[in-house]
Amino acid sequence: MDTPQRKSKYASLTVKEAISRLLATAETIELRKTLKPHEKKRANDAFCLSRQPTQPVQSKADERRKNYQQVIKKVYADCGPGSVVVCAVLGQTLIGSMVEYHRLRLPLEMKKHKNSFNSKILLDLAQAAQEYVPASPRAASPISDSPSLPPSQEPHPEQPLLHSDAPESSSNVESNTVLEPQRSLSGRVFALTHEDARAVVMSNQISGGVWMTDPYDNASLSFITIPISDEIALSFSVQRRQVM
Repeated sequence: MDTPQRKSKYASLTVKEAISRLLATAETIELRKTLKPHEKKRANDAFCLSRQPTQPVQSKADERRKNYQQVIKKVYADCGPGSVVVCAVLGQTLIGSMVEYHRLRLPLEMKKHKNSFNSKILLDLAQAAQEYVPASPRAASPISDSPSLPPSQEPHPEQPLLHSDAPESSSNVESNTVLEPQRSLSGRVFALTHEDARAVVMSNQISGGVWMTDPYDNASLSFITIPISDEIALSFSVQRRQVM
């Protein structure tokens, strides 16, 4: 008998599931009274995106971004700025990946809980996030679920390893070490192939500094940590075997 597969964290949400998560997120922010650094960036990017015109769709990532932008604009207008903060913390991938039926009904359901998304704490956080929105749309960075995610792009097998958009050189990484956000290394583990690793390196979806760890334990092998975009993570979680 096959082992039941755990539901992926990127599986498409129903409107009921999304509302439940948004309310839980709002409550967590209320209790914490602040946003984590990567959540602040998501909020900043969300307000920036709400002021930008819709861009042409050329990839699945562009489509998710467009879907997310439409939701952000609608909840901003109907539910207030606090709702934008909560949506941003939940993330572009989860909201942008919702099927149309549920996504279009999300702002309507959020409006029923409008007070929960516009507490004083959430409104203050929303005001702070809007202060960081660039005055010119050209100066705005693309929306992302990661602290430093580059513009999304499909992996290209013919793209050279030393591309102009490749990850920073070791000298730049060392000079910016203190600015690199702390990331959790715990979570689900999937078995990837060598070709998967090559595809990541040759893509434009490395979302931060690349690090090599040389363990103090001489019996352990050195390893490299490469933070990747949600788009690649979603693809791997669906197509590759989970081992832990």
